[in-house]
Amino acid sequence: MILKFFGLGKAAVVDSGKTWRHTRGYTFDVVGEGAYQKNLSKICGGKKEYGVKLECVALLITETGEHGEAVRVDINGRTVGYLSRDHVTDYYSVLSKNGLSDESVSVRAKVVGGWKRYSYDEENDSEDINEGHFGVKLNMRWPPELLSE
Repeated sequence: MILKFFGLGKAAVVDSGKTWRHTRGYTFDVVGEGAYQKNLSKICGGKKEYGVKLECVALLITETGEHGEAVRVDINGRTVGYLSRDHVTDYYSVLSKNGLSDESVSVRAKVVGGWKRYSYDEENDSEDINEGHFGVKLNMRWPPELLSE
């Protein structure tokens, strides 16, 4: 079951009929994107001269493993990062409190960065490459909370 955890218009509706608060922008940072640059590049079609600002939908997927609980962030079926460890306990708590444990939750996301520019250095007769990594931001209020019904 995939639940909507993002705002479309003024409010976001969850399958259970509950509504989550959201933000007016992409202000929540994902961590660990450095390990998933190939996945992000495939999602965005490679690096661009002026970078990308790709709006899309991400899935937040709960995981339990040898390192404890985690929340993975996937876009188009590819892992692109995680919620920070500082946020995991609160995230699991909010899901549990609302009867949504172990659910995949969708949220609006934006992939940013990923520029690649070439310049010529006449002094050294060489071409320089300036490039930036991709990053991911979510449109998600923290801590997540339900609107009053």
